[in-house]
Amino acid sequence: MHHLPSGIIIRVDRRTSQAQNKKLAFELLIKKLKKLHQRKKKRILTTLPRRAKEKRLQRKKLHSLKKRLRSKLIMTV
Repeated sequence: MHHLPSGIIIRVDRRTSQAQNKKLAFELLIKKLKKLHQRKKKRILTTLPRRAKEKRLQRKKLHSLKKRLRSKLIMTV
């Protein structure tokens, strides 16, 4: 079975009866078309825990302190 607008092709040969195969193919085609037209849910952004924010800020402060100390050492030498 070939759906021209979407380009979906479905081939079923599970049964010996052609009518049963067509029926199965049609059901599978309907499922695929429904899935194709289904809208995706928007992702809900999660917030960082307070402890994680504090930890990140602490690492940033430490990094900036190292950079400041390096620049002072270069100026004095």
